[in-house]
Amino acid sequence: MNVYYAKTALYAYPNLEAVAEQIDEHVERSAVSSMDNYSPCIEQCQAIVDFTYQKDCLFALKLLIEDALIKLKKIERDLIGYKYFRERNNQDLSGINLKSRAYFRRQTIIIAKIAKILENLGATDKWFEETCMNVDFFKNLHRHTIEHEKSYEKPNKKEQSEKKEKNTEVSNIATSQNRLIA
Repeated sequence: MNVYYAKTALYAYPNLEAVAEQIDEHVERSAVSSMDNYSPCIEQCQAIVDFTYQKDCLFALKLLIEDALIKLKKIERDLIGYKYFRERNNQDLSGINLKSRAYFRRQTIIIAKIAKILENLGATDKWFEETCMNVDFFKNLHRHTIEHEKSYEKPNKKEQSEKKEKNTEVSNIATSQNRLIA
């Protein structure tokens, strides 16, 4: 399973109920103002059904995350809570250096573990594509998560050599320009 889906799901988890409530409010406003909306009734009904489906997807995701978190050890849940849920007052983490390389390696292992658990619970890449990616909140958060996480990744050796070659080319061009000017 794509770990970015697991990371996005964890970042989304604390907000899922609030987003579901916003969907409820939107559906209610749409229903109340439907007589001012001159679009065909079937379109209005379809929009309400679509929003209800999005809300169902969010609740399904919430239940899957809760089931996955139960399968983790307490310290793993605490570390997930610290990173993804902004739980900062946890006494169990007082002995862990949260700025060490070991912490970040541990987070990588835990996210791979939770991704595997989610996959075993039925949240495969296909499931995320067909359900969660139809919810704008999740889709935007997923895009942001990928951008954010990739900004911290080390470039691989091929990317480093390409960058070095490009810098060398730019340096050579600049040097030749200086010779022409002189």
